Amino acid sequence: MSVSALEVKQLLASPELAAVEEAIAARAGQRVHRDSVDVTYTYTQIELGFTPLTADEVSRRLREERDGLVEFGVAFLADPEATESTDEFPPGEEPGPGDEGETIAELGLGCGFGITYLIYLYFLRERPRPEFTTYLKKRRIPFAAKFARDPRRVYEGMGKA
Repeated sequence: MSVSALEVKQLLASPELAAVEEAIAARAGQRVHRDSVDVTYTYTQIELGFTPLTADEVSRRLREERDGLVEFGVAFLADPEATESTDEFPPGEEPGPGDEGETIAELGLGCGFGITYLIYLYFLRERPRPEFTTYLKKRRIPFAAKFARDPRRVYEGMGKA
């Protein structure tokens, strides 16, 4: 299903998404960068394009599944394995000692992360397990099968599976 750029921008500016994202951010001690909509809408449009979800369906789910989304988002952000960030380097191009990059500052959460979590929950709740991995591969998530285990583990840890 295809969601237009205008529909995505409307979703990103919606009070339904803001309510979910602000609740997650507050409980996680972070902030949401709403000024990044012009940067994140294409990413969000691509994400939604790999699902059968329509803009109306996303909006409805943001309203009706708010509490579950917030619970999942807080649990996901609190899970050190799920949020671990690792750099990937081609064989032979690994950095030497002292060449590793460093994080200067963590800026918070980009607008639209609530839609990402909604998509994760859609696949975890309603689709067969291999479809989630396929979705992640389409998004070009490195090590998609391994990555898929983290949201699933967090979801199952919530007692929802």
